[in-house]
Amino acid sequence: MAQAIVEKSVDGKFPIGLKYFTPDLASGETIVLATSSVSASPAGLTLGAIAVADNEISAEVSGGVADEEYKVQFKMITSTGKVFSHPIKDSIIVKVVS
Repeated sequence: MAQAIVEKSVDGKFPIGLKYFTPDLASGETIVLATSSVSASPAGLTLGAIAVADNEISAEVSGGVADEEYKVQFKMITSTGKVFSHPIKDSIIVKVVS
């Protein structure tokens, strides 16, 4: 599985997120809790509040340093207690371009 990568400008501001489908979510299973974190050096990418809608989680990203890559890691828990936090499948690389 390839790592998801999105590009943004330093002043760009937009939502990124993940959508879960069968077989990850069983029929009637919902996302009840989601968190996100960012890892990179230098600091600078800002994550907004995480939103959960049906089987999708998202957070708005802004800022960042030009020519740097940031890894945004999502973690979510379903109504049946399953936890998703795989380092590749449940994350997105945000590349800031000048």
